[in-house]
Amino acid sequence: DDTRIHPESYILAQELAKDVYDEDGTGDAYDDDDALEMAIEHVRDRPSYLKNLDVEEYASGNNRQDKIETLYDIKRELIQGFQDWRKQYEEPSPDEEFYMISGETEETLAEGKMVQVTVRRVQAQRAICGLESGMTGILMKEDYADDLRDIIELSDRLHEGDMLTCKIKSIQKNRYQVFLVCKESEMRSDRLHHNHNFDPYYHEDRSSLPNEQDKIRKERERSKKHFKPRMIVHPRFQNITTDEAIEFLSDKDPGESIFRPNSKGPSYLTLTLKIHDGVYAHKEIIEGGKELKDITSLLRIGKTLKIGEDTFEDLDEVMDRYVDPLVTHLRAMLNYRKFRTGLKTEVDELLKTEKEENPMRIVYSFGICHEHPGTFVLTYIRSTNPHHEYIGLYPKGFRFRKKMFEDIDRLVAYFQRHIDDPQNDSAPSIRSVAAMVPMRSPSTGGSSGASGA
Repeated sequence: DDTRIHPESYILAQELAKDVYDEDGTGDAYDDDDALEMAIEHVRDRPSYLKNLDVEEYASGNNRQDKIETLYDIKRELIQGFQDWRKQYEEPSPDEEFYMISGETEETLAEGKMVQVTVRRVQAQRAICGLESGMTGILMKEDYADDLRDIIELSDRLHEGDMLTCKIKSIQKNRYQVFLVCKESEMRSDRLHHNHNFDPYYHEDRSSLPNEQDKIRKERERSKKHFKPRMIVHPRFQNITTDEAIEFLSDKDPGESIFRPNSKGPSYLTLTLKIHDGVYAHKEIIEGGKELKDITSLLRIGKTLKIGEDTFEDLDEVMDRYVDPLVTHLRAMLNYRKFRTGLKTEVDELLKTEKEENPMRIVYSFGICHEHPGTFVLTYIRSTNPHHEYIGLYPKGFRFRKKMFEDIDRLVAYFQRHIDDPQNDSAPSIRSVAAMVPMRSPSTGGSSGASGA
């Protein structure tokens, strides 16, 4: 009882101790409790007997192959009870710390490696660039082109947002930045290219190296579809993908939401909101106020958060001023007496049936726009054919015919008074009225909602 051996394994431990005790030649033929206790005390006082025990051979000889891991644990506990067998913690080396924080490896980030970068800021003599991992790259003027006679300032040739293909000239791990070169002569040359981690006793055909490079390139391309985990602590935030967010919200009520990383990079977040069963909207959040030179600052949440024209200080304010009002209006629509579930064609058929029963009335209903989550469809029949208009969902209410309504009753009253007003060119497009613009139509496959953010 004074060990960490589970009570269900007491008999197994007693059998092991007795067999070792008997093999030592000091045991007797009795199997009473006193003899078993004596056996256990004997092996605990003489750990050398247990250390020499071949657990796998013992398990095989006693038909206990399914208990090998348990027998290993019992052996360790009897040798030295309550010992922490985990490997002693060691401070990571500067190189290990660099790769852990940057998310890079010796294969993905090395001198001579070809990389795609985005120009963030351009100065006269250098350009500050961003790598896909969020690290900072420095491109000096003398490393930009072989012929600099026509280039007075680098800003004459480069602009913020430009995409460049460069080679890594050198790496400053202590500052989490790399120096880049994109001279044509260097891009064609193999002078900067170094092969890492080759077994000196294995002579590989060098012609296979491009295949290895292709594998690494394809791996990086696949990684673009995912995200960099963020250092954000909030009850509504999770480091998950779009599909995982949809799965997480699938059994939740409409109006439930979650914040998650955005595949665009560490300066963006995504709000995923469940509109209805099978319908999810994804809203991009732009982060500001980050130190571009500090990779840990990039992974933390920005000092400002922007959704459209609205700016927020933190996720709590996003919830209070944006999400909660949005959800209030969403649930009001879903609970409205004229709301109908189903696809647009199914709602059309329901209204046609209602029209046949009430030929003198103008029948109407509201429904979900599955193609554009975050938008509702107002369907109405004046004579025979259904007409459709779109309503945007916003924190301030509902946007219909370029007007904002605080509640559905006011929207309906306006619609009934102006049902015959000509729309045509004055009717806003779906995307202009949707507060939650999707990035994929369900016609392309999958659930309604985006998977690209």
